[in-house]
Amino acid sequence: MTLIRACGGIGLMLALGLATAAGLRTTKAEPATGLTASSPVDVALGKNERVRFEQLLSRKIVGGRTPSWQQYARWGKELIETGRVAEPPEGPSPSRPLSERYLCLHCHNVQREDIRLTVQDPETRERLIRQLAPEDPGRVDSATVRLTTGATLWGAVNRESFYNGHYTRYRNQTLADGRPMNPYRLADAIQVCCRFCSGGRYPTEWELDAMLAYHWELELRLRDLDLSAEELDFLLRGLNSGNLTEITAARAQIRRRLLTASAATKGSVPLRSEGDTDFYADGSRIVGEARRGRLVYESACAGCHGNVINSLSGKALLMDDRRFHHFIREGTERDGLYMPLFTLERLSRPQVADVRAYLRSLPR
Repeated sequence: MTLIRACGGIGLMLALGLATAAGLRTTKAEPATGLTASSPVDVALGKNERVRFEQLLSRKIVGGRTPSWQQYARWGKELIETGRVAEPPEGPSPSRPLSERYLCLHCHNVQREDIRLTVQDPETRERLIRQLAPEDPGRVDSATVRLTTGATLWGAVNRESFYNGHYTRYRNQTLADGRPMNPYRLADAIQVCCRFCSGGRYPTEWELDAMLAYHWELELRLRDLDLSAEELDFLLRGLNSGNLTEITAARAQIRRRLLTASAATKGSVPLRSEGDTDFYADGSRIVGEARRGRLVYESACAGCHGNVINSLSGKALLMDDRRFHHFIREGTERDGLYMPLFTLERLSRPQVADVRAYLRSLPR
């Protein structure tokens, strides 16, 4: 949903064209024909950003050769999953880690995480996870859907802005070449995420290109929209009609079905906690369930706690109720090892109460 000891020369490389390689936003939509349910949303909207990006990569030379799109996407997948590339196109093998502590997967899923694309509901997300019944809910890999602090990378290329809501405060961060980030460009968001959110380094040009290529492998297709068979058929007729009015109406329908920006609403901490109950200033009284809290803890917390990221786990995380709530809703200061906060779109009040109840139920 996602740090840096800057490398010499990276700023120059990025200034020479990397930033323009990613997150291209065309102002003029192009017509398309022959669209099907499998067609990319990017193409259906007439943007064709992936095609332009592929063309740009086809003209780049890395390590004395021109890598294929598939090679870029494979490297990008490695960087997202492991933070480094075993056999990079240039430099030492393996490549330097993007971060010494965190992976993109610690904060982001790469699978669909919401039943409805436009509804960011962590409790519905929890129900989806229960339906999927993962063997290890806390496993940090690209196949597991977890209750992460950041939005999924699946469909990220189809969003129109990044670092929204509470996170707009990070839009003043700079990129490797010294420019302020553009919150409407995915390439800029990735750089900020690597450098500041992950506490690591800026990606080199080929690394950023690779991560963007992998993101495009996660793009949405028309079949991913929440449409009935009849709605999808009507949409396709409009898109393929050749009539500008019908095409424009169909594209407007597509945008209504997309999550064009991931919200980030900062939650409050309770006034007090008694037993398994949290009392909030607005009068809400939330009673946690230890039975439900186990999966929430395993999915949302275990990926970073009780392992190489942070040795604190289980009962040790509940030494003090107020600190527990503070860490979840406020996070901790960025000083190497830190904890990002959970917004209301990522963890609800009942889920927080369930985790606390579960931790209270554990033996000392």
